[in-house]
Amino acid sequence: MSEPLQPNDLWCADYKGEFLLANHHYCYPFTITDAASRYLLSCEALSNTQAIYAFGVFDHETGRVESAHNPFAAKVLPMSPE
Repeated sequence: MSEPLQPNDLWCADYKGEFLLANHHYCYPFTITDAASRYLLSCEALSNTQAIYAFGVFDHETGRVESAHNPFAAKVLPMSPE
């Protein structure tokens, strides 16, 4: 992972496990943090771990991001500027 020089240079995405809700459905907490400031940008409760839902969380965030790093993925994922 590259070393960010300033906030918004690199965002990190991570699933924080899973847990069973009272309605017998699983919740998968998905977080996005800024690697430079360590600020929590988003924590969303998702119903599954499909990539399309995770990238939907990025769509709701504002600001320009150069890349996002997922510690469970094999590569750094480039994010297109808005």
